Amino acid sequence: MSLIDLMIRRLSMNSPRPREESERGIRVLRRIVTMTVLVLFTVVPMAVISPVAPAAAQSQDRVIISGDWDGDGVDTYGIVDTSTDPMTWYLTNRYDNYWIDNLAPDTVFTYGARGAQPIVGDWNNDGSDTPGVFVRTGGTPSWQLRNSNSSGSANVTFGYGAASDTQPLVGDWDGNGSDTIGFINTTSNPFTWYLRNSNTTGTANVTFTYGSGSASSVYFATGDWDGNGSDTPAVALPITNGPFQWHLRNSNTSGVATSGVRFNPVTPLKLMQFNLSGGILNNGTYPIIGRIVREVQARRPDVISLNEICDRQYAHLVDQLAAAGYAMQGYFQESRTFVPDCIVFPDTRNEAGNAILVRADVTQRKGYMFTTGHKLEEREQPVVTEERSVACVVANFPPANQPVKACSTHLADGDASGAQAETRELTRVFGPEANSMPFILMGDLNLTPDDAAVGTLYYPDGSGNFWETDTYWSSCVGEDGMCEPVRGGRATRVGGTRKIDYTFVSRDHFSVPIAGVDIIDAGNCDTHPCSDHLIIHSSVNLYLPRKAP
Repeated sequence: MSLIDLMIRRLSMNSPRPREESERGIRVLRRIVTMTVLVLFTVVPMAVISPVAPAAAQSQDRVIISGDWDGDGVDTYGIVDTSTDPMTWYLTNRYDNYWIDNLAPDTVFTYGARGAQPIVGDWNNDGSDTPGVFVRTGGTPSWQLRNSNSSGSANVTFGYGAASDTQPLVGDWDGNGSDTIGFINTTSNPFTWYLRNSNTTGTANVTFTYGSGSASSVYFATGDWDGNGSDTPAVALPITNGPFQWHLRNSNTSGVATSGVRFNPVTPLKLMQFNLSGGILNNGTYPIIGRIVREVQARRPDVISLNEICDRQYAHLVDQLAAAGYAMQGYFQESRTFVPDCIVFPDTRNEAGNAILVRADVTQRKGYMFTTGHKLEEREQPVVTEERSVACVVANFPPANQPVKACSTHLADGDASGAQAETRELTRVFGPEANSMPFILMGDLNLTPDDAAVGTLYYPDGSGNFWETDTYWSSCVGEDGMCEPVRGGRATRVGGTRKIDYTFVSRDHFSVPIAGVDIIDAGNCDTHPCSDHLIIHSSVNLYLPRKAP
């Protein structure tokens, strides 16, 4: 039973009210308790509501909405992608106790022609909010409403409003149980809200001002934020490359925000990191590849990073994954040429390096080499004295369909100063990219998390732009799972105590669920251990893309 249900049971126990009245009370109580729990864990109070346009303003192709999608009495969040035709609606019914922006949508469907303005309301009084669109045909406003959260055509269509009205609204303004219409004048500053208590032509019943700033970088929503039965306003601001920050007000009056929360739908991704020791332990043979294929079939990762893999093993892996019905695209970047451990006669392929594979369409493949002076250069071909490399691809993962860069690397072994210099090069070269686009960096750094050089990648317990997926493991306290992100994590060597393998994701584009990492032993391949490293599986969430206006 959830914390919310426990609180409701305790508060509603031995109620002397009639059943119908009690159920209405519990419905309102659920709204209040849910918002109270949300405040305890996620709300950031706002002193003023005078938003300034962010550094990277966003277009209106991601429109904020809110409503009670499942009829449980609780308003939750959603986003409509108006760039698709018909438009795509992403709705969530849940709250995460700590990271409100970590939620994948519960319902996804299409409704409304591209170019229309999304609206939400309980049009048929069944207790659930459903979609609608506001369009202008020849300058005449038209409201087109649907009674279910599914794809299809409008159930109700009518006209209301003037040709000059810009931002339509829907809500139960007076608490009588019926959703009615309104508009916001976004050309004034602060914004003026005009609300009407019936779905008929006429003048506004309520007028007030709330929110300010550039209308092109502010999103508008309404909802019953405090459970009193009346819908009230909200404005949402995009955090640069991060989730939306919602500013909520609990009355239809001029004033400042009462509270705030964060939310943005995400695309869940599964990541796998493995140093398979393809040459030294596996002599370029294929049993280790069979073990990887079985692991992929069981876990179905979206991105795989492999270190110390021979070129012949990489080619065999790609073929075997396709044959198993799990085709992946990727890139192999050699680190060394003429590696005797990789040669299996009569096959004379002799290279070893890193590989990155993705379950997505690859748009770019890039190779990088570390020089003997530990500098990182973008080129595919190593010289004889070089031994370390980075393999990268840029791919589009549905449904977000935004470019994500994923890289695999293996740094200097037995040379701490060399590995430190190479780690700082990763930060220098890839840090700025991770600030501007979704970036996944995995591999064997041959350094432990407490090393100062590794700290240049970590956020926030460091100076870098990356979350590390196992960073929460040693810092969760108590049954509530509240964790402070610190550098650390479990050992990644077989039978060892050192963590030297990592999975990093750019902090502004991904969220990292707590306890989202599983580290396992690969077992034996024929008569020897498959590897001297463990397999690392991580779950991350990729935010939906942000686009410039």
